[in-house]
Amino acid sequence: MFEQLRATLTDDWIPWIRFALVFLALLISFQLARRLVIPRLRTRTRGWAYDLFYGSLERPLKWLLSTLALRVALDFGPASLHSNVAFLTAIKLSFILIGIWFFHRLVKAGFQSPIVPSDFNGSTRLLLSAFSHLLLYGLGLLIVLDTLRISITPILASLGVGSIAVALALQDTLANFFSGVYLLIDRPIQVGDTIRLDNGVEGRVVKIGWRSTQVHLANETMLVLPNSKLSTSQIINFDLPNKDMVVQIDVGVSYESKLTQVEEVALEVGREQMLEAWGRTSHVEPLVRFTSFAESSIGMSLSIRIPHYSQAPKVKHELVKALHREFTKHRIEIPYPQRVVRQATVTKSS
Repeated sequence: MFEQLRATLTDDWIPWIRFALVFLALLISFQLARRLVIPRLRTRTRGWAYDLFYGSLERPLKWLLSTLALRVALDFGPASLHSNVAFLTAIKLSFILIGIWFFHRLVKAGFQSPIVPSDFNGSTRLLLSAFSHLLLYGLGLLIVLDTLRISITPILASLGVGSIAVALALQDTLANFFSGVYLLIDRPIQVGDTIRLDNGVEGRVVKIGWRSTQVHLANETMLVLPNSKLSTSQIINFDLPNKDMVVQIDVGVSYESKLTQVEEVALEVGREQMLEAWGRTSHVEPLVRFTSFAESSIGMSLSIRIPHYSQAPKVKHELVKALHREFTKHRIEIPYPQRVVRQATVTKSS
């Protein structure tokens, strides 16, 4: 029996047997390592970032290790096999396709993870995901064609001309799209922020889309603003860096007033309004400053801190009423504008 087996296994079969044994040994070793090592690392390293990477790599890793075992085993196989151009090209294409598969899963999982801002709505996530996949598949196709020795220069030239034509035809749409991407990534404004544009329009941001941004105005109407215009506008964001802000009231008092008394009365009014706005005693004191000697009065400003800009109109309203009431109570005059005119008398000589 052994003599027959020895006669059958000629020198031509030995490289094939060696190739098969090395391939099976590597395949079993790689798969055992994957099953033993990676789950242990997963239990020790918890967190969404690891789960994102592991979850994306788990299925492609099986094929990657199998292809890697096949490529290493080729060096131990017959010369006709590891010098075969078609077979080597097929293995190279396998590595490329597995890589594209992995990045496809990684991008898809990334747009569903906390790495994407929470104010990205469903349509924005879908659009950016589709754009990323299209870019990935296009790049992968060019790599595959280059691996197959197919010239990609005409394709790149056609893509360049086509891209210019599309960019000219969709100039406004692309401008809004990239402006929306800028707003979502750089985040100068966020959903829920109260903003004021350079044209004086104020409102609360309710939606940031890929083409436009919706701002809810104080008169209960909705302003739909193209992202390209919003990204080039000067924006005051009342929620950055903090939501609390300072409200200031300017008033003038008579020159005959006792400035110490005026300051005490104004500070007391400021404390009362801050207590009402915050619902508790604040560690921040109101600020009173005399600012100028005007024609009819001494200029004064009262500044208090409030929790949010949305309270500013009501707080200013209450401040004006309270200051007027307390100044009247303490006989502090808020003078009308007045001007003294001296008229010279001209005497005619006889």
